[in-house]
Amino acid sequence: MLSYFFTLEIMCEYINENQCLITKEICPFVYFCNKQLKYLPLKSMPKRCKVVMNKKKNIPEGYNAIEFVRGNYLYVKIDDYSVVKIKNPYDYTPDYVKVKKYKGEWKIIKENKGSKNNEKIRKYG
Repeated sequence: MLSYFFTLEIMCEYINENQCLITKEICPFVYFCNKQLKYLPLKSMPKRCKVVMNKKKNIPEGYNAIEFVRGNYLYVKIDDYSVVKIKNPYDYTPDYVKVKKYKGEWKIIKENKGSKNNEKIRKYG
């Protein structure tokens, strides 16, 4: 009858007790078990919640993060208060891009590695 002690609990790796280490708030997918006297995951706990999926990625200096994608447009974070909509020149969705204001309009700088000296050729997309 002690089978509840032997259940496999799959907790998110970003949870300490009941606190999310990313948002520093209480995780809504855990509860306190009075029998085991510890926090346990709910059955509805996803393998990768939206907080983990949207966790900031390592963005190199000089590059801008992609906030989200809608249609064939990238919404690029310029600074803490502004996001601009730019047409996606790639066949995929990048995690970050390099942008520059060109004639009053934001453009993505595509970097190609096709030269003989391995120099980056910059082209406005």
